[in-house]
Amino acid sequence: MYLIYMYLGSIGVTFSSERAMRKRQNVLLNDNLRGSLVPLVFNSDKASGHNGVELRDVPFVTVKNLSSMILDYLDRHDLYGSLNWHDGVIPKDEVWIKVGGDKGGKSFKLSFQIVNTHYPNSLQINVVFACFEPNDSIANLQTVLPPVLEQVSQLTGHKWRDKTLRLFLFGDYELLTCDARYCCLYCTTSKDNMRLPITERATATPRTMQSILQSYKAYEADGSVKARSKDVSHSIIAKPIIDIATDHVSRTN
Repeated sequence: MYLIYMYLGSIGVTFSSERAMRKRQNVLLNDNLRGSLVPLVFNSDKASGHNGVELRDVPFVTVKNLSSMILDYLDRHDLYGSLNWHDGVIPKDEVWIKVGGDKGGKSFKLSFQIVNTHYPNSLQINVVFACFEPNDSIANLQTVLPPVLEQVSQLTGHKWRDKTLRLFLFGDYELLTCDARYCCLYCTTSKDNMRLPITERATATPRTMQSILQSYKAYEADGSVKARSKDVSHSIIAKPIIDIATDHVSRTN
């Protein structure tokens, strides 16, 4: 039966469940997807590689208009009565949106979650809006993400009816931080300081978007030498890929 099903599918015959699924996809996506091949860096032991890496064209799929997609989902949640302001935790004139990335299986996915729902951390309300094949190295993220994150940045202050969208960012440790002496996203404490008991730790300066940009300028002024970044820029060696306050960022592990 399975082989018959596969054969009929190969010649264009669809079944009611498939037609219903595709109809549902068309309603939700509303021609809002685009795809392209992008050259990304992969580890390689092939003779054609260079210094252990190779460039490979991989498919990258994303939505064309993220804000319209989120507003559409808000309309649908409102229609079905599933919006929730969690007893005043979320101000009544705000809608909170979490956006983040995660590498799982054979793909790296960017997704959003509407926090103003009954179960904001449920997988059922996690909506993927961009996807590409790993690996998720910094070089690859800097190649793929800027156009998408530009859309994400535009969400801040966006309006849904009479309510303002407030943006939060989430991700795993590798996405949000680095393996350096000053690896903390939130302050300038060092690895050595973090190993000490809390009562023995030296006071650290909180990081802000402004201080991160100032540190990056210091890194550039020093000649962009990574080996000296720990001494001149608290390990900052690149501009933030998205403009968002550090207190709106959370790690998922």
